[in-house]
Amino acid sequence: MSINPSINMSIPTYKVALLGPSEIGKTKWVYSLLQGNTLNKYIPTIGVEVHPITIDVGDEREAMPRVRSDSEALKSDEHICFNVWDMVA
Repeated sequence: MSINPSINMSIPTYKVALLGPSEIGKTKWVYSLLQGNTLNKYIPTIGVEVHPITIDVGDEREAMPRVRSDSEALKSDEHICFNVWDMVA
């Protein structure tokens, strides 16, 4: 389990727990948000994995909010952070 300490703590942060049956696609969904692609094979989650996902909500020109990497500059009024807990069901 890891939480990135570089996340600006002034950004509104929420905890999201992903629960569901095995092999339903919880981890695949998280990886598609983080990397823009999906996993090609099934890798079971052991215990809990926490993924901080920061979403840019400040650009009105974009139809879908953009997921930002942790290294990009962040303004607290334009971002929301979700600590996504991917858990074994």
